[in-house]
Amino acid sequence: MFSEKEEKVYELQKFILSHLYEKLTLENLAAQVGLSEWQCYRSFKEAAGISIADYIRRARLSEAARKLREEKKKVLDVALEAGYDSTDGFQRAFFSEFGCNPAEYEKSDISILSYVPYDIKYRSKDLYKAESGRLDKIQVDNGKVFDFGKTAEYYGRFRDIYPQSLFDKLYSLGIGKAGTKWLDLGTGTGVFPRNLYQYGADITATDISEEQLEIARNLSLGIDNIHYEKVAAEELNYPEHSFDAITACQCFWYFNPELIVPKIKSLIKKGGIFLKLYISYLKEEPVTQDSNALIKKINPSWHGAASALEDLRRHYFENPQLETFITEIPFTRESWHGRMLASRGVMASMNEEELLQFDKEHRAMLDEKYPEKFSIKHKIFLTWYRF
Repeated sequence: MFSEKEEKVYELQKFILSHLYEKLTLENLAAQVGLSEWQCYRSFKEAAGISIADYIRRARLSEAARKLREEKKKVLDVALEAGYDSTDGFQRAFFSEFGCNPAEYEKSDISILSYVPYDIKYRSKDLYKAESGRLDKIQVDNGKVFDFGKTAEYYGRFRDIYPQSLFDKLYSLGIGKAGTKWLDLGTGTGVFPRNLYQYGADITATDISEEQLEIARNLSLGIDNIHYEKVAAEELNYPEHSFDAITACQCFWYFNPELIVPKIKSLIKKGGIFLKLYISYLKEEPVTQDSNALIKKINPSWHGAASALEDLRRHYFENPQLETFITEIPFTRESWHGRMLASRGVMASMNEEELLQFDKEHRAMLDEKYPEKFSIKHKIFLTWYRF
């Protein structure tokens, strides 16, 4: 059951979506639900996690994306309907939200994470029940075998690239706080525990790769509150209600939902949080286009972010909350080369001959076309659930 305040916010969301292209003011929205303007603003922000203005902007952009793809409308027409005076402003807003340009999205099969109405917090519990078959395991790269253990050394050197603002956000959600127990699934080289251990949580970090865990332990020397364990996420055997926080960063789509979802429900404490994270470089960056094209040429089974995007569309728990933001991450030619080597499509799945080809051609491409230092925009997706 929703509280009275939540019901009012839910009514506001429905009203906005049914009058999406009309002039919406805080005054008339507040009048719809019998609140003062300040109460309306504050209630919406507290319950939904974003402001009314951001909600309207995201909803209009998502509807614009739908019209471009499904109704084949022109970019200018969609921009004007969404309230933009020019295509330039619309294109900037669209790129900022989805990481691709409207024209590219319209003419290609690019996947985006559209803003789904009510999905920040509000839907009836029945709508969150898994649809038939939705607990099936997500297929990755047409089933081609990969092993992140092969990437361990490079992963430890080149994949700790996350901005401090991300760790600040995780901490603000209660992840890593002193006096709490935190389970990090698919920890790899322990990037997230190592960047939050100083706050004092009792951290258990698990992975199936002994090679990755060896790197993690070496990088965590002298840190007493991180405990690494080699175990598959689906085979966890801790007591019920053991953890205040459970996280899965860059990995949840590799797990079997039929097994891991009930595990998480069993292991999380009442009032605890489960969070999954995905970060992706933007395809519009020239260097990412060149790197991706080379991977696809050598390893055609690699499907890039397809499995991660599919996971983002699935909710196995009630009341998901979503936040995304874009950040620029600095690289050198060498660190970008290392970051790409330590990926599923390259070192984790290529054979020795293919890997030598990638190493040679990728280095040559970077030397020929790109400066020694550059930065690449990345989009970070956070989805979390309270229990």
